Amino acid sequence: MHKLDDHDPALRDARLANAIDHVLSYAHVHGAIGLTESHNFNRVFVNWAVDIMDWPGFRRAELERVNKVLNQPDVPPLDVIHELLFHLKILRRRKNQAFLTPLGRELVGRTARIFTFVTPVFLFEFDHRIGRGSELDLNQWDLYLGILDEYGDQPIQAEKLAEVLFGTPDGLEQETVFLSMKNQLAVRSQILTPLSWTGLLRPSSGGRAHSPDTYTKTRLWDLLFFSGIEPADPIRH
Repeated sequence: MHKLDDHDPALRDARLANAIDHVLSYAHVHGAIGLTESHNFNRVFVNWAVDIMDWPGFRRAELERVNKVLNQPDVPPLDVIHELLFHLKILRRRKNQAFLTPLGRELVGRTARIFTFVTPVFLFEFDHRIGRGSELDLNQWDLYLGILDEYGDQPIQAEKLAEVLFGTPDGLEQETVFLSMKNQLAVRSQILTPLSWTGLLRPSSGGRAHSPDTYTKTRLWDLLFFSGIEPADPIRH
């Protein structure tokens, strides 16, 4: 059993946990995070978060090619973080501000504990379907992880994984190409991207949003599925 601590170099790949720590630290330093009338993070915070997260595929220059004025829905990782933090009662809303709960205050600066607490919820309870690709069974994560584990140290490609899960499409060439693209989109958005956001896989392109990435396993994968990760200490609810 490996005891993961906040200074473990493996956590450099844990992009989601590191981004959440930035959000919690902001709320701790500023007392709260401003919200819009629709309860999203406000524009001041969104602009701060985009720069501090430095998330590949969602950096300012890339986002502003689409929208010059950035709101929370324009930044998908921040949209996910917002949903997770309120769902897990790490943040609570009062009027147009988001405040740390006792649990949130306990997690400030504790990236390892954020990782062990948030990762299972994000992977196994969060709905990663985006409505454009084929839909995977969200209750089959044990199957997906088992298939990925068989790759060993070999690179993982969305195209090959889609063929394993869906088979090779039959039919006319145009239909086959379209179905193959839908299957790859499903594998990327519902399996590979969530695993790379948590830090268990590393995309070869650095995580650019629309590139045909090849993925490799990180040290966090080995720690989580082979050594096992022991939380530093329990969270008090």
